Amino acid sequence: MQRRSRPARRDDPEDQALQPASIRRGAEPGTEMRPDEAVDLQRLAGNQAVVSRIMVARDAGPGSVPAPPQPAAPAAAAPAPPAIDWIDGLPGAIQTQIDTFSNDILAKLPVAEVNKRLAQRTANRITFMNTMRWLFGSDAATQTHFGEIEPMDNDTSYPLWAHISTRERLLEAQADLKAQNSPMPQTDVALGLRGDHLHPQGLSAGWFTHATGFAIDWKAAALPHIKDPRLIQLFKTVTGGTPHFDLQKGVTQRLDLIEKMGQGKATASESQAFLDRIESEYNRLKADSDKFKTDLPETSLAPLREVEVARAAVSTARWRLGRLQANRAKKADVTAAADALTAAIATFDEKKKDAEAQLGKIFEPWTRLLDVEIAKIDKEAADKNVDLTQLMGTFGFKELRDKGAALRVKQGGLERSARRILAEIVEIQRQVQALAARVDAAKAWLAAPGTATLPAASTDWATDLDATRTRADAVVASLAAAKASLGAVLPGAVLEPKPVTALRPTPVSAAAVAALHTAVVRFPAKATASTDKVASVAKPLADLNAAVATNATTLAERTAYRESTVTTLGGGIDAGSRKKGEKAVADLIDEKIKWLNLKGAKEALQTNAEGFVFKAADVRDPAITQLLGMMSGTRGGGMFTPDAETGGEAEAKAGKWSDIHGFNLAFMKAMVSRGFELGVAWAGESDTMHFELVEGRRLLESGGTRALTAGANLRAQEAAASQP
Repeated sequence: MQRRSRPARRDDPEDQALQPASIRRGAEPGTEMRPDEAVDLQRLAGNQAVVSRIMVARDAGPGSVPAPPQPAAPAAAAPAPPAIDWIDGLPGAIQTQIDTFSNDILAKLPVAEVNKRLAQRTANRITFMNTMRWLFGSDAATQTHFGEIEPMDNDTSYPLWAHISTRERLLEAQADLKAQNSPMPQTDVALGLRGDHLHPQGLSAGWFTHATGFAIDWKAAALPHIKDPRLIQLFKTVTGGTPHFDLQKGVTQRLDLIEKMGQGKATASESQAFLDRIESEYNRLKADSDKFKTDLPETSLAPLREVEVARAAVSTARWRLGRLQANRAKKADVTAAADALTAAIATFDEKKKDAEAQLGKIFEPWTRLLDVEIAKIDKEAADKNVDLTQLMGTFGFKELRDKGAALRVKQGGLERSARRILAEIVEIQRQVQALAARVDAAKAWLAAPGTATLPAASTDWATDLDATRTRADAVVASLAAAKASLGAVLPGAVLEPKPVTALRPTPVSAAAVAALHTAVVRFPAKATASTDKVASVAKPLADLNAAVATNATTLAERTAYRESTVTTLGGGIDAGSRKKGEKAVADLIDEKIKWLNLKGAKEALQTNAEGFVFKAADVRDPAITQLLGMMSGTRGGGMFTPDAETGGEAEAKAGKWSDIHGFNLAFMKAMVSRGFELGVAWAGESDTMHFELVEGRRLLESGGTRALTAGANLRAQEAAASQP
């Protein structure tokens, strides 16, 4: 998901460094995707609506006498397409997200392209309605809901678009903060369809909180979304704490309480206990984030800083070139700027290469810590005589089964191709052998024509028939290697045609002999055309057969190993022992996952695997240099870098949202008190920037059956204000 606090407002290199991850994820200098390129890709994404066909099944009547023919049942009428005209009445900011392009684009396109875009828009709107019907229960509910999404009065240039329920609760949180002389922190990231309405397959209802205006993100660069288990394990190893808030409640229990707090139904004691825990975890995570940023000795970090200085120079050089090109500067100036960009990229590449050669030394303090944790798990497994590489859990077995299923699908396709080719070859052999039988019958007649008088030319006929027979035998011989190859990959396949029955001696003529010769001449080319196809399937199918067998063997071995481990650790085969053994194995599987992530973190630190140490600014799983605060434009780095606890009093008093103040402990408490879930509480996926209205999420998860109490007061106020 796109996560950022605000769009870049100034034409400035540091603002460019804060492009959302969906545009610049993992890009190194020289490869970043421009925002306009990303929009173009979004426009071209098209519509993946599923088109269904309705089939009518009919049962035959009972009894042994066939029923008289009946007219076919009429096909069920296709459901009427949802009404979409009302979308034209939505604000342009919402229409653009539904359509995936703005109306301004149409004015710049040729007529033929305009028609295509209009057709795409219609398809996108229909898909949008179908997706929202799943979330809200009806088209009418969808129309009502999106009609209540409006911008807040937080920023005239970059307003926050949100549903009325979200807006009401945000205004309540702002009032709570104002009473504490703390401003509401600025953001414009709330409503965001992001194309998900066109591709909902595999997404949960809870995924759509941004798409429906129930979720808001703040300060993405300072509060990144952490999902990489290697990064989570590294953070825990270095700091001793998790990158998420441990609020000591299960998900449902936590959401129940937050929802009650937002509705004013929670008791003072339970609310206070929960807010106290938030404060404790807030202080803990803030301290842990600071420790992570400063844990490595400064003396070893120079190579990393040089990489980020070089990266910033590339951004500056690219910005300057872009400005010159946009302003139609002199060719010489543009050329000089382009050369400067090329030089900056070369310097960056050189600095990055030099730093990568030193990663082992730079991160040695951390890799030693990782080694200690790895050794603990190794010893625990060794003490139990368990090989962690062989022990697998539910996920591992699912991976093997899924892999086996995928391999078998490919195997089945190649097998069908191989059998078709084999059938062609066997049929060619059958036809050639049938022709050979006719030749043999003709030769037999020539050898004993009975009372028939043979013409003088018949002596040549025998020679011609022998040549034809030799050609036929050669064709059959040419098929042998191909059949052997296919037989090796198609066990049990029939490689030979049924034997041809010998024919009785058959009188021939010169024309008949010539016809046999003409017939056999066509077969070598046919045989070659078929045998040439074998190479395209035999080796790939052999490899797939081996892979399927290996996967099956591995699955059987791992299953047997797990079973033996359960028995050994449980101390028996009775139900109680098995339960004990299963618990011991489950605990070891948890340790194995940790073990793998520890090893993965170590390797990534030493090799920059997948951009773990160096990559462009990102709001999800940032690079280590970004987390260490070395990257320009990322608000000092860290996994959790809130604003100061004080400041912005004048803004609070004036009711203004602040760019630099307000995201602090008071803010987090106010948001929770007004019914917003904390993304930073998500274990294993700490989405620190993210807040979402619990009532809204549960409405979506219920398919529109849950009621929204949030928004009622603001709805009444807006209705009263609209009266003349």
